[in-house]
Amino acid sequence: MATEVTGFVDAYDALPPQKRGEALRKVVSRATPEEKEEAASVLGRPSSRARDVLWFVVFGILAAVIIGGGLLGVRADGSDETALYGFVGIALGAVVGLLAPSPGGRSGG
Repeated sequence: MATEVTGFVDAYDALPPQKRGEALRKVVSRATPEEKEEAASVLGRPSSRARDVLWFVVFGILAAVIIGGGLLGVRADGSDETALYGFVGIALGAVVGLLAPSPGGRSGG
């Protein structure tokens, strides 16, 4: 089996860089859920710094939508701002949803 794996890796290495992504997509699409879980455990989780950057980007965008929408709502003199308030409400709901604990998470007890 080790020689089969080595052959597979060598064949992957022989692919041109622009074809490697397509090859990986095909391999992953054919993998069983157990194989995908094993691959994810081997690859590991993103670093703490990467997660922090992602949270900063997500919350930054949502904060910009909330603040920008609020400012536009204040400046909308007599125009129909209902859609704007709905959009800001959705962004605010997204922030609350991201901060809420997962119902499937571990209990604190």
